Amino acid sequence: MATQGWKWLGTEDKDAIFDCIWDPDRDCGGPYHLEIDPVDSCNADCYFCNSAEVRRGDVLGWDRVQGLLDDARPRGLRSVRLSGGGESLLYPHFVEIINWLERHGVQLDNMTTNGVTLAGRRAEALARVPPAFLMVSLNYATPERYEWGMRIPRRSFHKICENLTAYHGMLAGAGRRDECQTQLQFMISRETIEDLPEMFALGKRLNATAVTLRGLYDQPPERRLTPEERRALMRALAPLAMEYTDEFWIMLDLGMEGLEQEAAELSNAIHARHRNAEDNGGAGDSDPAGAKLQGNGAHDLDRFAYCLMPWYSMTVVGSGRVYPCCILLTNQEIDPLGNLNGQTLAEVWNGEAFKRYRGEIRRAMVLDGPAPMSGKLCRHTTAMCWKAGGCHIASKLGDPADVARLARQITDARSSLPGRLTRMRFGLIRKGINMARAVGLRD
Repeated sequence: MATQGWKWLGTEDKDAIFDCIWDPDRDCGGPYHLEIDPVDSCNADCYFCNSAEVRRGDVLGWDRVQGLLDDARPRGLRSVRLSGGGESLLYPHFVEIINWLERHGVQLDNMTTNGVTLAGRRAEALARVPPAFLMVSLNYATPERYEWGMRIPRRSFHKICENLTAYHGMLAGAGRRDECQTQLQFMISRETIEDLPEMFALGKRLNATAVTLRGLYDQPPERRLTPEERRALMRALAPLAMEYTDEFWIMLDLGMEGLEQEAAELSNAIHARHRNAEDNGGAGDSDPAGAKLQGNGAHDLDRFAYCLMPWYSMTVVGSGRVYPCCILLTNQEIDPLGNLNGQTLAEVWNGEAFKRYRGEIRRAMVLDGPAPMSGKLCRHTTAMCWKAGGCHIASKLGDPADVARLARQITDARSSLPGRLTRMRFGLIRKGINMARAVGLRD
C-alpha cells in the first residue's frame, strides 16, 4: 500500500516528528512528504467523481512547483506523491517534475492516474523514476461498462490496457519492475457485481500487484446496494478472492456499501492463507497493502493508530491552496491551511492554520474517542480524523514499532494532569450536549 511517504523517513526524521507532536513550539522540520496535485482538470468525466467540485482547470505553474520542491528539499523532503482532483499526467510539466526528483534523489512514493496518457515521454520518465506504488483507476472491467461509468469513449479502456502492458515492459527492460507495485482499482455498484470475474481476470492479465474493490462515495441511498445485492456480491466475491489471492493482493474497501464486517472477514481469510503458506516454507510475498498484522499485540495497537500526517506532510492543489490530505481536500467544510501563491512554504507549514490542524489531531489522541468539536474547535479535520483507525490511509502509515511508540506517548499524555483536565472538560461538554439533545434543544 502507498504509505504517504512514511516509509522513506529516517530515524532522525521520526525522532523529530514524535517530539514535535507533544511540543507545539518545536520545529520538527519538514514537510518531509509533499502531495502535489498540480492540475485541477481531467480527461474523464466519471459520474461518481468525488473531486468534481475542486476541478476548476487550475494549473500550478512550473515555477511554483519547482519553487515548492526547492524550498522543501533543505527542510528534509524525502518523497512526493502525484495525484489530485484532476489527472496528474495532464500536467504540462510532468516530465520536469520527474526529472527534478531524479536529479535530487527524492523518492516518487506513489502516483494515481487513470492511465489514458501513460505513454510516450511520460511513461519513459516513469520508467526511469518509477513510483513505488502506482494506482491505476481503471474502475471498470469491460469497455462497455467503462464508457458508461467514465463517460468517455470505450477505446480509452483498450488504450489503458495497452499503456500499462507497455509500461511494465519498460520497467522490466530497465531491470526495475520490482520497484513499482501496480494496483488496479475497480468500483463496486449494482451494475458491476456481474463483472467480478472480469475484474480478477484483468488484474492477472495486466500483471497487477494488487487489486482493490471499493464502493462509491457520496451516493444517494437509492444507489446503494440492497440487502439481497450485498449478499449476491459476497457470494460471488469470496470464491474469486480465494482463487486469485496467489496472483495478487486483494484489498476490499466496501464499508460504504454496508459490508465492512463481511469484507474484514474475507480479508482475514485471505491473509490467513498467506500466513499459512509462509509457515509451510513458502517464499512469503511482501504485503503491498500493509494489511498483515505484524508483531505481538498488533490488535491492541490498533487503538492508537492515529493520523500523523499533520507533522510531516502537506497537500498542494492546482490553485496553490494547501490542504491537510487528499481525502479532506474535497470537503467543502474544511478550511485550507494556506495558499502558496501568496505565502512561502515555511509560512504555511509553521503558520497558525497548520498549528490548529495539529492541535485538533493531538486533542483527539488525548480524548480517545469522538469529541464535540465543531466551528472554531474543528476547522481542518472531520469525525474520521478523531478516531484511532478512523481513516483507512492514516491508520496504516507507521509500522508496528512506530505505532507502539505513539501508543506509549498517548498513554502518558492521557494520564498527565493536563490530559486528565482536557478529558474532564470535554466529558462535561459531551454530557451537556447529550442533555440538550434529550430535551430537543440541539439536533
